[in-house]
Amino acid sequence: MTGGSGGATGGTSGTGGASSYTSCSQPGSCTLVPTNCCGYCSYSPISGYQAVNKAYEKDALAGYCADPVACPDCVTYDDANHLALCREGQCNAVDLRSDTLSICTADTDCRLRWGTGCCESCGGTPDDIVSYNKNANLEAEVCEPNGGACPPCAPPEYPKYILAYCAQGHCKTTIVGP
Repeated sequence: MTGGSGGATGGTSGTGGASSYTSCSQPGSCTLVPTNCCGYCSYSPISGYQAVNKAYEKDALAGYCADPVACPDCVTYDDANHLALCREGQCNAVDLRSDTLSICTADTDCRLRWGTGCCESCGGTPDDIVSYNKNANLEAEVCEPNGGACPPCAPPEYPKYILAYCAQGHCKTTIVGP
């Protein structure tokens, strides 16, 4: 699940002191939670999510779902371009399409990738494909230090009808055919 910026605060540390849900100390320690309790059935901007430390994910979700609600009967929609990054000690909700990781000056600066997880996905749907600057070190921002090995699979080829390109200074994806 992914989440946005802003900040629910609270929770306690193991020593009894107050700790922020959004504090982090290393890459890969943040996640996104929807700010509406149930998640979203269709696209929602990054502002519909909160980036929180993974250790506080359940607490943050409980805060957004303090009162029991009936959630709609739909599949939750997660945008592959939305991710939570630990930057300067705080979890930040990021839309990759407008982040520094996707800054470009030419189409040749951009590359495709299956998702924004530490390991490139072993498969998925075209909706899982993102584009970012090939010289940016995305993995350094999303992988926990010594986080373990990736699954023993090779990511599948990208569909030939999905291309990475540079528009308005950021890498984007486009569909050029079925």
